[in-house]
Amino acid sequence: MRQSCDDGIFVLCHLLRLPSPIDEWASLFVQTFIQSQSPPRVKLDYCIALLTHLLNPIKARESFLRNVAQSEKEESAWEILTDDVDGEVKEFSFVTINETDLTAFLDQLPISEIYSIAYLAFTSYSDKSSQFTAMIAFQLLLMKILDNGLTNYAKPGYKVFCKQIGITLKLSVREFCSNWRLIRDQIRPGDELHLQKEVDRIVLVALNYLIHRDSVGLFQFVVALPYGVVSEECRNRCEYALRSNQKMSIGELYETPMCEVQARICSQGIVKRVENLGAQDSEFLINSLASIVSFSSSDVAQLLKELIDVCFCNEATRDNFYKCGGEAIAQILTRRPEALQQLLTVVDRNLHHMDTYAINVLSSSRLFECRLTEPMISIIGKWLINNPPEHGANRLARRVLSSLHWGLAPDGQNLWIDEDIHVIAADTVVKAHSVHCSRSNNMISKSIKQISKLASKVGDAETHFQQFCWDLLIKLKLPVNLATNVQNDLAGHYVKIVQNYEEDVVVYLEKAVPLLSDLVSSGSSVACVVLLSRLIAKHFDKIQLIVADKNFMATFERLLHIDQLPYAVQWFSGSSSQPTPIVRLICSAISYYSAKLPPRDFLRAWITLLCSARTGWNEDAVTYQIVGTIGRIAFVNDSEKLYDINSIIFQAYQQQLAAEKNQAKGLFSVFSSDNTVSPLIPDSMLAISPFASYLMLRVEQKSFNTFYGHFFEHLAKKDKYTLDNAVKKAASKCSITIPVERIAVFRWAKLVSVSKDSILLPILLQQLAGSAYRLRKAGNQNLCYARRLIDDPQMQEVIGECRKAIEETSLETKGLSKAVLGWLFTKHEVTRTGFDFSVFDLDYLLQLILSGDKNMWMDFVNMPQICSEEFAEQKLYSVTCQLSPKSREPSVPPDIGSPRASRTATKPFPVLPVHTGLPQAPLIDPSVLFQQHALMQMATPFLESIKSLAQKYTECGDKMTIDDESYCRLITTLYQSTAQTVPVEIRCSYCSKPKACTMSIQTNVLNGEVDVQMSMNRSKRIAFWNELYASLVDKAAVATASVEHLARSTAKMASTLQPAARNNVQMTGRSFFYLITSSIGENELLFCVASDAFKESLRALGQEFVKFRAEEQMDVMRLALEGFVLSEPLVEVFTPETPSECRNEAKWHCSC
Repeated sequence: MRQSCDDGIFVLCHLLRLPSPIDEWASLFVQTFIQSQSPPRVKLDYCIALLTHLLNPIKARESFLRNVAQSEKEESAWEILTDDVDGEVKEFSFVTINETDLTAFLDQLPISEIYSIAYLAFTSYSDKSSQFTAMIAFQLLLMKILDNGLTNYAKPGYKVFCKQIGITLKLSVREFCSNWRLIRDQIRPGDELHLQKEVDRIVLVALNYLIHRDSVGLFQFVVALPYGVVSEECRNRCEYALRSNQKMSIGELYETPMCEVQARICSQGIVKRVENLGAQDSEFLINSLASIVSFSSSDVAQLLKELIDVCFCNEATRDNFYKCGGEAIAQILTRRPEALQQLLTVVDRNLHHMDTYAINVLSSSRLFECRLTEPMISIIGKWLINNPPEHGANRLARRVLSSLHWGLAPDGQNLWIDEDIHVIAADTVVKAHSVHCSRSNNMISKSIKQISKLASKVGDAETHFQQFCWDLLIKLKLPVNLATNVQNDLAGHYVKIVQNYEEDVVVYLEKAVPLLSDLVSSGSSVACVVLLSRLIAKHFDKIQLIVADKNFMATFERLLHIDQLPYAVQWFSGSSSQPTPIVRLICSAISYYSAKLPPRDFLRAWITLLCSARTGWNEDAVTYQIVGTIGRIAFVNDSEKLYDINSIIFQAYQQQLAAEKNQAKGLFSVFSSDNTVSPLIPDSMLAISPFASYLMLRVEQKSFNTFYGHFFEHLAKKDKYTLDNAVKKAASKCSITIPVERIAVFRWAKLVSVSKDSILLPILLQQLAGSAYRLRKAGNQNLCYARRLIDDPQMQEVIGECRKAIEETSLETKGLSKAVLGWLFTKHEVTRTGFDFSVFDLDYLLQLILSGDKNMWMDFVNMPQICSEEFAEQKLYSVTCQLSPKSREPSVPPDIGSPRASRTATKPFPVLPVHTGLPQAPLIDPSVLFQQHALMQMATPFLESIKSLAQKYTECGDKMTIDDESYCRLITTLYQSTAQTVPVEIRCSYCSKPKACTMSIQTNVLNGEVDVQMSMNRSKRIAFWNELYASLVDKAAVATASVEHLARSTAKMASTLQPAARNNVQMTGRSFFYLITSSIGENELLFCVASDAFKESLRALGQEFVKFRAEEQMDVMRLALEGFVLSEPLVEVFTPETPSECRNEAKWHCSC
């Protein structure tokens, strides 16, 4: 079926005259038919007609619903009350159309689809000018229709609908202007000027339509009109219309000369206009004016003065408008960032009137696009230095400085803000810090106890201001200036170190380290980390000179634990998390600089700093956290050699072992035989960082090659040797002892247990399997000790925990975890001759281990995830110091756009409801018609199901008949005839002596036993009937419907084929026809559901495959003459156009 335009308009007109509400179901019948194949002009006219009928007054609705209106006036009718949007109770009537109905209908006509149709309709014009001229005419017509809707429904009860019309009007103008922006460069200059005036007129007309209906709240849609594509003159007239207290027509707006328009803009302040509007409309007015000026090229100073006055200074209005004032200023600064200087000047002049509202001036502004100049930094410095931290001006200054971009420009070469401004900003911050942070400065050169007392006296405001100072200083890019004279202040220490001492390591160690120590003592942790990171990044090639300085190493040690020890205010807030924020920042700095510098030398310098010159470094959790980051970077770039970091750790560990050995050579050493060496990493710290633990265990395993050689040699001598025996024998040979639980394979097992969810797990499993299965040389043989190591009773607890961890891991290892489990806990001796390795998963990896291959199994490691973690870690330091170039994408949001992304409110086409409990109908592919056996296979199950159901129905009918007969017999015996004697008194009228006698009568008495039997019979029959209904009805309905569906579908598809193809499917249809006739028996005839279905199926198939087909008439006639019961469909398809032999045979049968 197809719907014409008249049909659609008729449906809408009828829906508009139905009793409300009908929005839940009726809106489905209003569609744009954008996907149809109709010409675009037809679809466009149809949509415009629908909008016209919808937004014009509904004629004769009351007379159409006069019966409904009359019933509502009857005394017996209920009176329904409802609440409107404003909360007022009003009387409900079915005759009055509901605004939810109108809104639902309008939602079905989205402006994006209408414009899509319009674009297609106007592409027939030869040039762009003609196309856009047609678009102008269409837009004016559309706006006029929408304005009619606003005029007709600008009354109580339709506020939501009017807002929906306003949204449609706004979107249509935005869509129109979006098209203009795309094609304006393709239009001839002469035509462009004329078309631009029409665009201006459309925007001005739309604004005029929206602002002249104050009661329905349409001012909000004025904010988002596309002021960016109109001329400066149009923007001035828009601003004039918004500021004016009088309602003017579009003609009056254009008749006013431009000079007079500008004069009235200056004379008509926002204050007077706000007084005549409601609070909500006033907010939208302020934002609309800001939106217009943000696109304008005129001076913005006047509007900024008015905004500051109305929203932040005027005590009568600022409580209501300070939030929207901040939003309006944010709009201006987003599109005109150069206006920040004028804004700061205006604020500086009115600061004493603003009180605490000053901070709200920039509450919504994003200043990343703004740049500072010397006059601006002068104003900000005055606010920052002359006002205490809790003052509004000080807070506003901090808001400006902390919101700017202090990094590189988008080119990545030059600074976004001039370098001189960075220097002035640093000097300003140092002066402000010295003024407002006197208590913090008193911590310089004080003892730890004195610092703790002073830190407890630092107030919250000073703490927040100090935090601001450090956050800003680390973002500034200060040049080297050896002649800089900075005052004695903690912030000045930072500036002095950056500008004077970072170029020369010797000077840095001599002069900067004392200043850095003061910064660490004062708790300026972030600044200290930045200074440390910059030092190592610049002079990593001179790390030996740095670590040789004891003062620097002492300061470095305190900095590593600055979050854990009470050196500043934050130390009193409780124990730090693991890892602490400072440690995370150090790790981020290492990741950042490793991507900018030669990673090998840079990372080796950090390992030297952490491990070579510090005592007890391998018992420090912070060290392992930082080494973990270094190990991860090295693993990503050099997974095999790890930049030879192992050699530095190996050397540090050997020095530690040598120191322990020297300490053991004391006077009492002869009384002690314990020569157990300390581990490189304790078991308790294995879980801190899997990458650091991986590094340490590799170094530890390498450090005791001599011991392991003797250990495995003695383990091979006798099978009865336990691991303890072998350890004792090896200790006697090399004078060092490693306990059984610290043998390499068990150390790797412990690391796997605590790192089951680490991304490094595949490599740890490789190390575990390698330490167990790698062949060890014993004499002249290479032996595998896997079974003796893993099956040792003493270490079953460690091995059991390892096995559980591997089984429970949630990491995707591509089957490696399962394979390693199979290797470790097998009972096979894999080194025997002829062993079949195919019993294992990933057996080739195990064979590589046995052959001595040590290449890393990188195929099982998720390297993209490791790289993404490294990138995320770099971002922390980069963002903290603003080191990345500014984004090239402008932060200005698009001024106009198209709402085509989605149709959230539009409902789809109506569909017929489908019962969810019913099965799907059999699907017939057209190719099945040419495959006789395929169609028979589809139909046979349903026919067999009908046959079995018919048989069951007949059997149940017989049983029901028996029960009925039994019930009838019981009825005859329900009452029994009984002779009874009753007393009778005989008298005449007015007889004084009546005579008493008895009389015998015959009565019927209820038989209780029979009544019980009848009740049981009824219950039995009801249960039986329910069971029969449940077992037959649904199944019979599905089976018979399926057979009818197959028959109709087969006939219908065959009728659509070409004559040649139609003859090819004749045999399929004929076979289906006679398959049904052969399936009809006595039971099917008694089962009326089956007989009716068969009749319809035969009728459908006969009409296509039997009727008017001469070759089929003989068989049909023979079937009928043989007494086929369902002869009605056969008679209908038996046609007189039959061969003569058919008639002769019919006569012969009749004569017999």
